[in-house]
Amino acid sequence: MFFYSENMTVYNNRCTFLLYYEYDLGISVGISLCGNRKGYLKHNSCFECESLMDITELTERQRKCKISKLQRNDFETTYFKDGKRKIDYVLTYECNEIDDEKESSSVNDVGNSPHTRSREERKVMKRLQYEANLRQLGLELEHVEGKYCKRTHFVLVHAPFLLLMKQAESVSLKMPVLQSDVEGRTVLEGILDKFMKRFHFLTFDEKTNERLKEPNYFTAPFITAHLECYVDTFFDDSERSRLVYDLLIRTKYDIHETEKYRVGIERLIKNGTYTSAFPLHEKCEWNEYNADRSTDREFLYWNWARITNICKYQPLSLIKKYFGSKVGWYFAWLGYYTKTLIPAAVIGILCFIYGILTVSEDIPRSLLL
Repeated sequence: MFFYSENMTVYNNRCTFLLYYEYDLGISVGISLCGNRKGYLKHNSCFECESLMDITELTERQRKCKISKLQRNDFETTYFKDGKRKIDYVLTYECNEIDDEKESSSVNDVGNSPHTRSREERKVMKRLQYEANLRQLGLELEHVEGKYCKRTHFVLVHAPFLLLMKQAESVSLKMPVLQSDVEGRTVLEGILDKFMKRFHFLTFDEKTNERLKEPNYFTAPFITAHLECYVDTFFDDSERSRLVYDLLIRTKYDIHETEKYRVGIERLIKNGTYTSAFPLHEKCEWNEYNADRSTDREFLYWNWARITNICKYQPLSLIKKYFGSKVGWYFAWLGYYTKTLIPAAVIGILCFIYGILTVSEDIPRSLLL
């Protein structure tokens, strides 16, 4: 996680974190970043668009590397109009017809004095400047008008693969490189787990268990020059959203206040320039479940979120993959905490039953009666 001081010292605290918000479209999440680097940046390099634009072309060896293609069966919700570019993040703002006319003007108007413009005009100029800087970084934007509310506008954000590689390398994103040969728990497996596995109603069916079996990998910080070394699983939706969010929070939006670090989508949301920012969920079919063809969101809905799965084991690997490391760790701890309470609950029930059976022989009770 990056922290910025006056000397522009960048710290990476080697911990996982998650940024998520609750909006009308659901929960948006980001993935964890890992590393233990400490670096120093020049005063302006952290927030200048040009500092992230030195993306080199892939070598011939890298072009031959097998890169998994995205499944594109959900164009209506998670892709641009062309059906090719995936939506990594969505920015929303509200404006009236007058603001629309102002926003359609050229971005060169941003140079006017900020004191001669109204509050709404300044918001428009901040949006124009911010989106222009995002394009300079290499992000691709598409504007969409609200379907039910014409005042609401959406800015769809897509990050090309070259930019994702550059960003993943700059934040030292951990990527799988080799399948782990370390055996899982066998001898030291908890007695409670062994006991609970005897009850088949706690587990899933064979097809579901087959999908949940994901191999463990050794990981290493992402380096573009070593692209062929990584397993072809990059980048998943949560990683893409996290990398794009890192760009959104580090981009300038005000060219007049050069000494104040007016940067980031969070400040733009607080001052009302934008109303929200979030990634999108996958498209979900609620009526039918197929373990082979279902998306991660559908899989979690049918095998985790429904009340009928209250006694089943949690698909922690998929929770971590879809919601991020922090949410995955939370539910892993919650499941462990619940299991450790089972012996205490059993003892409490036995004590309660014993008390009912011996209530007639209880001397203090007989004295009160």
